[in-house]
Amino acid sequence: KDKLEAMLAAGQDNPMLRFSLGNACLNEGDYRAAADHFLRVKDKAPTSSIRTAAEYDAAAALMQLEDWAMAAGVLEEFRESHNEHDLAPEATRQLAFIYRESGELVKSAEEHERIADESSDPELSREALLVAGDLYEEAEETERALGLYERYVGEYPSPLDTALEIRTRMAELYDERGDEALYHDELHRIVALDRDG
Repeated sequence: KDKLEAMLAAGQDNPMLRFSLGNACLNEGDYRAAADHFLRVKDKAPTSSIRTAAEYDAAAALMQLEDWAMAAGVLEEFRESHNEHDLAPEATRQLAFIYRESGELVKSAEEHERIADESSDPELSREALLVAGDLYEEAEETERALGLYERYVGEYPSPLDTALEIRTRMAELYDERGDEALYHDELHRIVALDRDG
């Protein structure tokens, strides 16, 4: 690292040197310096072939620092600039995590919805829908939670135990908002599914 820093001090600033310094700082646990070096790659050479790796590594370093706002900004820009890149879906998963950690439950739920919509893995999609619904509910966005729960039971009627659990939660939400008709309709569906299941 000392040799790299000496090169930088001597004016040999270039994207590869910054990338190498970022990695050296990352290995030493100096996440702020690592992020700064990685982000300079983008500034120094916006079309560089190492830009994507540098941006993603900058976000990872910022996450280590729990600098959620800056990490989210880097990942949002990464996803926008490199939406076809293999790491774009992982950027979405990281954003869902970041927003949850920073208390931005609605944004986290929206990222989980995106995961559900874009994933080719049905199990990941199913789980992402459930998490999104739970997050909307936690954020007191009842209508959005209900919409996802309805979508979930429509797309994933089995396993039956999980579908019944979600329908029970839907009935509770209808009851909490005072919608007697939908509450009773959902209870009837639960009884019928349980009986026929």
